[in-house]
Amino acid sequence: MARKVDGEKPEPRDGGIDLWKARLRGAMLQGGELADADFQEADCQGAVFHRANLNRADFWRANLTGAVFSEADMRRADLMEAVMIGGRISGADLTGAVMSRANMQNIEGRSARLIRANLQEADLYGADMAGADFTGADLQRADLSESSLVSCRFAGADLWRASLSGADLQSADLTGADLMGADLMYALFWHACLKNADLMVADLRGAVLRDADMENANLQGTSLMEADLIRARGLRIKQLCGAKTLFRARLDPDIERGVRARCPHLLTRRL
Repeated sequence: MARKVDGEKPEPRDGGIDLWKARLRGAMLQGGELADADFQEADCQGAVFHRANLNRADFWRANLTGAVFSEADMRRADLMEAVMIGGRISGADLTGAVMSRANMQNIEGRSARLIRANLQEADLYGADMAGADFTGADLQRADLSESSLVSCRFAGADLWRASLSGADLQSADLTGADLMGADLMYALFWHACLKNADLMVADLRGAVLRDADMENANLQGTSLMEADLIRARGLRIKQLCGAKTLFRARLDPDIERGVRARCPHLLTRRL
């Protein structure tokens, strides 16, 4: 997809409607056939694209503030650097979409499909994404702080150095997810699955991991200060001994006894 950096019009796209820099504020485009359409830098604030066909559409740097994309087909769409604050993508299919560096603060995306989507450095602060599918998605350095991610699927997703502080991840599936270096402070993982997840050097201070599946999770260098690990399933003393700190962490009595016997310094080290 051709980009111009000095305000010139990009090269036309084959087969799609040319709406480059179009003013479409409040436009009613629900159900529209807009596959391959060029919306680069268009002003679509408050526009309605409910159930529209936007397969491979290009919204690079478009203003999509408050726009509605519920149940739209947005597979392989380009939303790089788009502004989508307060928009709606609930039930939309964004499989393979490119959304890197998009501003999606407070977006509503319940049950959206973001399978293998590129969300590198995207800002989803305060988003409501309950039930969304992020399987295999690239969320490196993305900001999901204070977001609702209840029952979301992140199996195999790349969340390297992502921020999920204060996020609600109850019953989320993070099987095999890469959370290396992620900020997970005060995140809620009640009943979540972290089986085979890589939490190396992640920050889980104050996180709630009650009843979470921690089988084979990598906790090397992980900060678990004040974390709640009561009834965490599959958790082994060997895993915990690789952590950075367990100061004031809440542990089941048998697990705590094992830690005191093998690596007691972790229970008193405040890091």
